[in-house]
Amino acid sequence: MNDQRRLELIDGLVALTQLLLMMMTLPLWSGTGVFPAVPLTSMRLPGWLLPTASVVIAVSCLRRVLTAADWRGKWTPAKSRLRAAILLAVALIPPLLNVHCLQAWYWFFLLVTAIRCGEPQSCQRAAIVLVLGGLYLCSGLSRISEQVDSGISALIMRQICSPTVELHSLGLMTRTALVGEILLGLALLGSVRWSWLRFPAGVAAIALHCALLYALGPLRLNHHWGVLIWNLLFVLLIPLLLMGGSALASIRDHRIAPVAILFSLSGLIGLADNWMGWQLYSDRPEQWEFWIHEWGSERLAEPWQSWLADESVGGWRVVRLDRMSLQQTGAPLYPEDRFQLAVMERMIADSDPDLRFQILIDEPAQPSWWRRQRRWIRDAQGLATEHRRYLLNSQAAGVD
Repeated sequence: MNDQRRLELIDGLVALTQLLLMMMTLPLWSGTGVFPAVPLTSMRLPGWLLPTASVVIAVSCLRRVLTAADWRGKWTPAKSRLRAAILLAVALIPPLLNVHCLQAWYWFFLLVTAIRCGEPQSCQRAAIVLVLGGLYLCSGLSRISEQVDSGISALIMRQICSPTVELHSLGLMTRTALVGEILLGLALLGSVRWSWLRFPAGVAAIALHCALLYALGPLRLNHHWGVLIWNLLFVLLIPLLLMGGSALASIRDHRIAPVAILFSLSGLIGLADNWMGWQLYSDRPEQWEFWIHEWGSERLAEPWQSWLADESVGGWRVVRLDRMSLQQTGAPLYPEDRFQLAVMERMIADSDPDLRFQILIDEPAQPSWWRRQRRWIRDAQGLATEHRRYLLNSQAAGVD
């Protein structure tokens, strides 16, 4: 299989994943639903651009899938790069209108598209390998935590091994898996220089995703199908990237991949957004909880009322924004603090001015992201001061 054909198949797999996940999260791309849209910047764009851009992205992805399925290989490299450049320009529109669109899988799609139009063809496969190496490295680093034995990683490891595994053994296996993922990332980064690393790194990566498919699939946690599709992508993609083919280009020959890796690493200290920093299956992202006093719960506007927890804690009830996001958009709550701030300000703006609320923020310390700190915001003025911490916009559409 020549490199051009290999790249077409990689394109097709990534595009097919994008199509399937867009279908599962259709309200994000059509602009429907009541969950607030949060623009990436303060620049205002017309709302009709979102569904228009989404249609163009879907058609372009379908073209990529059909090209990958055509063994005659009709498209020339020059045309492929031009089409990728046009697609990249259009694909930047949805996050500008709603940062919620910038899910982890969409960020990967953007990076692969950027590599296809911005790197020489001889470097493209290696550049994608470098991005994958950065993904595993940053994901592993982000899961370093003082509570690693009781976090998301431990929950997944319990499903892989046995629900009845002893706590001591679970902690040891969780830490081993964390170190293994970091080493896998380093091995993939090194494989562009040392070819002998390609086979063991590829086998380890496939084993990792097969284990996640088992733990998150119907037999265990029965997680969202989008997560299963995301992991299945890598099971199919990694052999195309690492097994056989010509030698991979040196890291010095690349333009996009090193920048993407450094940008992702900056997510650990709060510069890059959490998903763009590959903080996957991680306790690292900030968690905001919106609580209202149960005596004034009727002051909370619809549709937020529907997502109030039935139980109260000390006279306060939490609004289940994570469940609302899944129901209204098909996507998990975007785990960026300024996104959650914008959604909560929209909630307050929609409700009665006398609404009594408090917001619990559980966030990583900086720069020691493995440590957690908690603080409260108890009024609108305190919430407004949060905007000073962000370089980009944190206003939901409709909130002044």
